[in-house]
Amino acid sequence: MHGFYILGLFSALVAASPTLPVPSGGDTLADLPPPKTLLSNATLDACAAATNCETYDDPLFGTRIRFVPGMEPGSEHFKREVENAAVDKRNQIETHVTMSDTSISYGHKGPAGPNGVIHNLYAICHEGSCETNPFTVWSHFASQTDEADLPLILHAHGQYNGWDMRNIFVEALVAASGEGKTCGDVNWSHGNPGGAGATSGSVYECRQTNYIGFNRFVGGSLQGFMEVQVERPEQGGGWCDALSGALGGISGVIGVLPGFAVFGGASAFFGSLSAFCH
Repeated sequence: MHGFYILGLFSALVAASPTLPVPSGGDTLADLPPPKTLLSNATLDACAAATNCETYDDPLFGTRIRFVPGMEPGSEHFKREVENAAVDKRNQIETHVTMSDTSISYGHKGPAGPNGVIHNLYAICHEGSCETNPFTVWSHFASQTDEADLPLILHAHGQYNGWDMRNIFVEALVAASGEGKTCGDVNWSHGNPGGAGATSGSVYECRQTNYIGFNRFVGGSLQGFMEVQVERPEQGGGWCDALSGALGGISGVIGVLPGFAVFGGASAFFGSLSAFCH
């Protein structure tokens, strides 16, 4: 394990070894062995210490966190314990950002921006939570001999307090997905070059981690979280090393997002923010 420490909004960036198996040709998440959790130990420890947070095992995504039933946003417990804690400036705000070591091509759409794949969280996540059903997004890809539109499957998971916080989480995920991505032309050709009927071309594609999650704790209580995992049969590992020099830029791009003005800016909302990749 190796770490990178960044001044300012980030308190730490920790990169660890890969945890997800790399699927073969036609495998989907359902075909893979039971996964290890993508959440950092810091997030799991914070959840264990919070009275309103619990963990559970998901057969596709490993260990996840959620609000204890009856303590979620909108409940009397949340209003009494969490909303009051968020107003008290003496309470520590702690946010964890996690990315996966597994990377995929997002095709021509790419992961970030208003037309990117992650931006579709605006259609999946609503006032207090995200839909749990898989959401299909089509993007354009090159193969060795052709190019075509192919599906990407988004798996969103989130609980939070209202539209403003939903907007902030989505904005942060979209911004984070643009940091450290690699883009370039992917060439394809069919037939002998220069021969009769030979065709060729290229598609501009972008590669990025297939998982990003934000988890926010205030005064020792869970206040909200949102995460997304993107599924595509072709994916590979080793992405933490590729991200190690770029994740520090997340603090800058998040800091200028307009949605944070409701909460007094990004640093006021996220507080001590730690990023993890494993």
